[in-house]
Amino acid sequence: PAPEPSAAVLLRVPACDRADGILLHKPGRDPDLAQQGVTIARDGLTGNTVFDDGAVIRCRPDDDPKDTGARGFARPEELGDLDPDNPLAWAPDSYRHWCRHKGTADDVPPYWLAAIEQVLAKMGDTYSVHGEVRSPLDHLFAFCGMQTGLIGLLTEPDRARAILDTVTGWSTAWAVAQVRAGCHAIKLSSPYAGAGFISRDQYREWVVPYERAVAEAVRDEGAFIYTHTCGAIGDRLDLMAETRVH
Repeated sequence: PAPEPSAAVLLRVPACDRADGILLHKPGRDPDLAQQGVTIARDGLTGNTVFDDGAVIRCRPDDDPKDTGARGFARPEELGDLDPDNPLAWAPDSYRHWCRHKGTADDVPPYWLAAIEQVLAKMGDTYSVHGEVRSPLDHLFAFCGMQTGLIGLLTEPDRARAILDTVTGWSTAWAVAQVRAGCHAIKLSSPYAGAGFISRDQYREWVVPYERAVAEAVRDEGAFIYTHTCGAIGDRLDLMAETRVH
C-alpha cells in the first residue's frame, strides 16, 4: 500500500494568511454544452443555464447553483422504480446534466478535471488543493428524493444496497481521478449522515461500508480523505472512524 502522505501537505501555511487550501467541489463544465441545445446566459458572477425542457440551473454569487427542474419534473415515488445498474435511466436530460454537475455519473470525462488542472498550474505549489465527491447515500437521495430514499432503506433494503454498490463505484472512480490529477486530498460530502436524518444503526449499515470503500481507494493512492456531515455526529464518531476517513 502507498505510504501515508505527510501531514505537512495539509498544514502548509502560504504567504497569504486568508486561506491555506482550495476546495474544488464541482467538476469542470462541458465545453460543448452550448452546442447541445442549451442556452447559457451570464451576468457577472451569476448566470442561468436554460434547457429545452424548461429546466433552469441558476448560478448564484452567494450559494450553490439551484436546479428548478423540467416542466412536470418529478422523481420516482418508490426506490423500486430505480434501475440499480442505471439509477438515472428515468431522468430527463436536464436532470442528468444537473447530476453530472454534482459529480454524479458512471464515467469521468476529461473536462471534469479542467478546473483542477488550471488551479494546480497556477498555485498548486502554494496551496493544498482538494477535490470532492458525493457520498453514496447522497447519490441515492439525489435520484429519488430524501423521503422516498429514507423510506426505501426500510422497505426495499436489497434494492438500496444494489444502488449503493453502483454509485460507490462512481464516487470511487471520481475520487481516484482527482488524486491522480494532483489533488492532495478529497472531501467526501455526506450531508445526510447525521443523527438528524439517520440513526446510529442506520449509519453503520448504510454509510460505513460504502464510504469505507471510497476512503480506502483514496488512501491507496497516497492522499488524504475527510468527510463533511451536516451536524449531530456525537453518537457516531467511532463509526465515522471505521469508514477510514482521516
